[in-house]
Amino acid sequence: MVPVAIWTETDVIHKYPLLVYQQEGNSFDADSAVHFLQKYKPSRVILVGSAPSALEKLLTSAAPTGASLSASQVMHITPDEYLTYWKNSDIAVISGNDYETALAASVYASLINTPLIIDGGNGKSLPASVYKICVGTVSADCNEHYTLEQLQAEYINKTNTNKVILVNPADLGIFVQEELVPNRSAGSLHKIYSKTSLLSPILASAKHELLLTLSLSKLSDTAKEQQITDRANLIDLFLQKKLNSLNVSTGYLTIMATPDAIENGYYYKREADSSYYLLANADTAKYSSQDNDTILEFATGRIFGITVTDVSSYLARDIFWGEIENGNAILLLAADSIDVIGESMGYKKVYSAYGNNVDSEIDHGHQSPKPEPGKYIGKSFIQFKDHGNFEQMGRSFYYELPELDNTLFLTGVACRTCIYGEFKKPTLYCMQAIRKGASGYIGMFVGGGLMEYQYFVSALTNNLTIGDALKGSIMTHYSAGYVKLSGGPDTPSNGFGLIGDPTLKIKFANPFPRSQLIQKNESSYAIRLQVARVPVEFVSNYINPNKRLNFNTFISSPYSTDDMYVTTFKSYDFCQYPDAICVDRTALNGLVKVGPVTKGYQRVKFINIPSQYGDIGKIYSRAPAENGKEYLWISFERSMDAYDSFEYSVPVGNEFYPFDINFVLSK
Repeated sequence: MVPVAIWTETDVIHKYPLLVYQQEGNSFDADSAVHFLQKYKPSRVILVGSAPSALEKLLTSAAPTGASLSASQVMHITPDEYLTYWKNSDIAVISGNDYETALAASVYASLINTPLIIDGGNGKSLPASVYKICVGTVSADCNEHYTLEQLQAEYINKTNTNKVILVNPADLGIFVQEELVPNRSAGSLHKIYSKTSLLSPILASAKHELLLTLSLSKLSDTAKEQQITDRANLIDLFLQKKLNSLNVSTGYLTIMATPDAIENGYYYKREADSSYYLLANADTAKYSSQDNDTILEFATGRIFGITVTDVSSYLARDIFWGEIENGNAILLLAADSIDVIGESMGYKKVYSAYGNNVDSEIDHGHQSPKPEPGKYIGKSFIQFKDHGNFEQMGRSFYYELPELDNTLFLTGVACRTCIYGEFKKPTLYCMQAIRKGASGYIGMFVGGGLMEYQYFVSALTNNLTIGDALKGSIMTHYSAGYVKLSGGPDTPSNGFGLIGDPTLKIKFANPFPRSQLIQKNESSYAIRLQVARVPVEFVSNYINPNKRLNFNTFISSPYSTDDMYVTTFKSYDFCQYPDAICVDRTALNGLVKVGPVTKGYQRVKFINIPSQYGDIGKIYSRAPAENGKEYLWISFERSMDAYDSFEYSVPVGNEFYPFDINFVLSK
């Protein structure tokens, strides 16, 4: 049905929402689909084939249970009526009768606005005058014929796309046996987290994305570290070879698969003793790089859901983001420690200063707030910083989320909220967020660690995609020392990733000011970092009862149009215990690309950021440029030791001010 709902004509993509519901026997799940219809408010809904009477009743029932449609707005067609949607089509795409080929063929049929015929169906009855474009092994006489690989190359040729989707067509048989009880229908489902690939042509057709398929069996749940790593390496090698052959070197990668279908973790070994050391997120640390270094070429996201209903509803919200009711406010959630609370309160002031509507729920000391459901309503962006677990953020923000307004979740520090491999349940927090109407979820996929918000938020307010904002945020952690394993390569310091479409953008009232790289001469530079030194005051019960704290928190806006990935972060000893005396302390790290410069530079010195531990920067990597010159990636890290931290000399206030970080190259 994809070419019926989505097609391209004279370079314009025409599209209608295409929703798929999951049914097992007499039970079905339509929860997230009905929620989408409530937001989209269609003038009519067309049901294809026979549908449960309970589903039709849901469509015409009043909200909040149903979609509030009238009976006259619900129409029916049979699959046999498929060809009637092309009145004068003299071209047809005929696909071989195998699932993998049909996925790609449906995207191509949508692109050239023709019906898709599966060989063995009614393709032989087409008039002889119909121009037949065949894909794979077919019995029809063809005017054009493509293998799957040739069709992928032709798709690139026609669209010039830099957006790629990777699916595992074998996921039709990969599922988790767990009970899911929908809220809007009777009965229960027992095969969840399955068949994501089935929905991939919808996104590929709606955004002109190249669809790649890699058929893999599921690894055992008891697979060892080396087996997991070998699988991730196999996927990575497939992507590198395929994208290189198609000349797609940078862009966006969307993995439409559960981690059971396409692995999302891998391990590093210690060089000293070959023991396994770190489980890292393959999506952002491996698949995003085309040459196995830490400079990421692709902004990567992953899409999957508890049911196929959830996946199709997510795609509908994503594709029609600007046409449905979205939230227009920010919600800040924070707890756990004084510096986290201070940062969140600082962000509240900064967001407000730049015209945003901001709400908050902040635990000032073991008060265990549990926001009322209404707190989540009307929010476009939820920013959370605290610990987490499989079913909750923090100690008190549980998974019983209300239905959301296309909300993007950003969860820093919170462990386990999206670690599917350890908790394949329908109550996994990130999956509940997607099911309830989130536009995306940034959280921990594997392992541990932390994620600093500042690049991500700065980029997001400047109208970058979610994927690009996350890519830059991940790259801020590729600095010298900060992510260096003992005896091993530079690696990402955390397991964070994106559930959602990496090409999606969300809107803020006003952008934060951009930082910039200033070149004074070939060897002298300044990073002009935008920094806010925000005063915060609150009563905390973490250390002493009713302890009043008053200090400044630093927030930076490091996004730059240059290749510059910088973040400001807090020292772990931001507040001295037991007296909770908080001081202005901060640290700094990141990557910046300079050049082209003449070859021969060997060292980099940061001038106005002193450190008792010596130079904070180094030349991280080199890339060739024209005329015998080269580009240099400079990495730097200002110690996380609180007693070696520094203060930005900018005015105290709720807005950003420029602060120059100067460095020079030498031979």
